[in-house]
Amino acid sequence: MDVKLAGLSALVIVLVIVAGALGVMYSSLASKYSSLKSSYSSLKGSYSSLNTSYTSLSASYSSLKGEYSSLQNMYSALESMYKNQQADVVLAAAMSHWNDIAIESPSLVAPQYLSNATLHWIGGPLSGVYTGISAINATWNKFFNMYETVYWYTIVPPTVTPVSPGVYNVTGYVQFLVAPTAAPINVLVLNVTEVLTYVNTSSGYLIENEVWKVKPIPLTDVIAGYPGQEQLAESAVLADAMSHWNDIAIESPSLVIMQYAPDATLDWVGGPLSGVYTGIPAINATWNKFFNMYETVYWYTIVPPTVTMISPVEYNVTGYAQFFVAPTAAPLDIFVLNVTEVLTYTYNSSAASFQITHEVWKVKPIPLTDVIAGYPGQEQLIEGTVLAAAMSHWNEIAIESAPLVIAEYAPNATLDWVGGPLSGVYTGISAINATWNKFFNMYETVYWYTIIPPTVTMISPTEYNVTGYAQFFVAPTAVPIHPLVLNVTEILTYVYNESAAQFQITHEVWKVKPLSLSDVIAGYPPQTYIEEQMALAQAYAHWNDIAIENASLIITEYAPNATLHWIGGPLSGNYTGISTINATWTKFDNMYEYVVWYALVPPTVQVKGDMAMVKAPLQFVVFPYPTASNPHPVELVLNVTEILYYNYNATAMQWQIVNEYWIVHPLSISDVAPGYSPGQYQG
Repeated sequence: MDVKLAGLSALVIVLVIVAGALGVMYSSLASKYSSLKSSYSSLKGSYSSLNTSYTSLSASYSSLKGEYSSLQNMYSALESMYKNQQADVVLAAAMSHWNDIAIESPSLVAPQYLSNATLHWIGGPLSGVYTGISAINATWNKFFNMYETVYWYTIVPPTVTPVSPGVYNVTGYVQFLVAPTAAPINVLVLNVTEVLTYVNTSSGYLIENEVWKVKPIPLTDVIAGYPGQEQLAESAVLADAMSHWNDIAIESPSLVIMQYAPDATLDWVGGPLSGVYTGIPAINATWNKFFNMYETVYWYTIVPPTVTMISPVEYNVTGYAQFFVAPTAAPLDIFVLNVTEVLTYTYNSSAASFQITHEVWKVKPIPLTDVIAGYPGQEQLIEGTVLAAAMSHWNEIAIESAPLVIAEYAPNATLDWVGGPLSGVYTGISAINATWNKFFNMYETVYWYTIIPPTVTMISPTEYNVTGYAQFFVAPTAVPIHPLVLNVTEILTYVYNESAAQFQITHEVWKVKPLSLSDVIAGYPPQTYIEEQMALAQAYAHWNDIAIENASLIITEYAPNATLHWIGGPLSGNYTGISTINATWTKFDNMYEYVVWYALVPPTVQVKGDMAMVKAPLQFVVFPYPTASNPHPVELVLNVTEILYYNYNATAMQWQIVNEYWIVHPLSISDVAPGYSPGQYQG
């Protein structure tokens, strides 16, 4: 083989090998390139997506940044408001602290302190420094035991000062009005300068430190013109004396005796009880004897009582009192006990009140005419008593109270009844009681009046006649719609019964004449007119109730066995009884969604006894409900001829429909009102 050819062949082989190798490398590189290209495309897509997300997030960030800025501003405002409100919260805690002191509640005061709090008390017997809840609580308990009544107020508003975050000082100038437990009458004011340091804790604001600087001062130094302590004590003693005389007047031994000290002395001067009585039992027995002597006691005074101070805890009250009394044995012999009274009061700190230690009761009985110039004599007083009894008798007849009426008669009394169905003579409580009960059953309403004043005539010192001309306005039970007047001439004979301690009727003449109201009251309409108006009013109510489509009201107007005669239209028929009438009016209500009524011609009414008839031509303007066949209904007029027959029901006390004729004829609006265009109901 030629060397050149061999070399060329070798070269070709090498090139082929290289080409094969390069082909393999290219194939590999092409594959990698394709993979890289795919990765690049994927990364490019991811980049684009991330870029879009970045743009969106950037916009969201800007929005959130704006919201954050707004929220930061709101937070700053709320923080400022919170800091401002803390002063109000602390002030409220301080006000609550003073309130709880005023109501003397250690259980409320103690929880307001920190466990290691300190109370600086400056002034008075409690001066000192107290640290810890136990010591502070014990101090306030001592204070509450010193005063039985505590009120507080302030003229200068308290101030709140921030000390550091969560720490505030409250400074107040407070006045506590107090009554010492040992001497409650010695009311005074505690002028307090108060500095409270509050710390904010998980349980709220609590007191860490308190400075209570107190100075007692009299009320006169606080309130200009306020009475001094002596004047207050004098007023308290005078009030006790007035209460003493009131308790005597109401004859209450239990109230009277509690006003005395255990070793008190009563000097009774004048009358059957004259003597000296020492100690509660003896004084109590004396007043009981006095109360048994008189069944009625009133008192008054013309000369004001005077109070004199013997010492700061002892006072004398001198009074000139008149006691108006009616003796138990002879209540008609009323007179006056003229009493000169000297009461010595001594303050008892244990009882916390003034008590009577000595009393001088100097009494002189005198007739009323010697006490009050122009006062009527005994006879005139008795006449007034008898006249009051007669007026009471007529009142009790008017209220139809048989027990009250019968209590006014003597056991053997006689009643002469002249006129009417009860005419007769009735003797004894039983017969008289039965007669009045018959009278009360005849009339369900009774009122009385008189135009001519009754007269009283003395027969003897214990017997009087009362003559009266009285009118009793009555409504008969059988027919209450027929009220009338009983014109009564009355003569009552009263005799004093000492055992019953009252005047009692021994004889009564009751002369009665029934009259119509028109005979008694000039211009008063006759009874028939009143009854006609009552029936007519019932008819108007009936038509109104139909117009408002209220079946429950309509049905109450009928008698149980009433009949409704419906003539004309789809509801024609006769309906008897409440149930069927109710069903008929309910059907009517369901036909129309709007109903109004009017009448051009006034109704007519006739009344005869307990029957009435009302007749009226009526117009009911109605809007029917829409139906499939008439989806757009228009208004129309129901031309109704109505005839109502009423019967008066005395039990129900009303006119009731027993028969109704409802004759109905529908008309177009234009037939009733020419030129009027019917409208559609708008709801």
